[in-house]
Amino acid sequence: MKLVSYQALGFPGFSLKLKREIDKPCRVFAVPPQIVGFLESSSFANSAVASSWFVSFALPPWCKALEEEFACVTFNDPVCVGVEFDLTSLQRGDQTSRLQSMTVLHRPGLVTANEARGE
Repeated sequence: MKLVSYQALGFPGFSLKLKREIDKPCRVFAVPPQIVGFLESSSFANSAVASSWFVSFALPPWCKALEEEFACVTFNDPVCVGVEFDLTSLQRGDQTSRLQSMTVLHRPGLVTANEARGE
């Protein structure tokens, strides 16, 4: 039996060059690197924010396209009758931050208790 050895190929400075190449357009267009998929320093909080970005940036165009296609295919007159996906519950944020913001608004009397419950 013959043993096979291997030597890992390395590209010195490749990760640094990749980081610079990703950082340039992100800086120009004022986009966080995590949006373009560069998750070098990701954490649980970044993952939660990334899911929020997905709901805010990636999902609405697809929903809009599906709404338009469904209206054209299903109904004869898409102007009068249509379909609309409701994404507001996905864009609201987590329960803890919503409750904290309502508490901050309720303490000085900016919103009533009923208004805070309705949000």
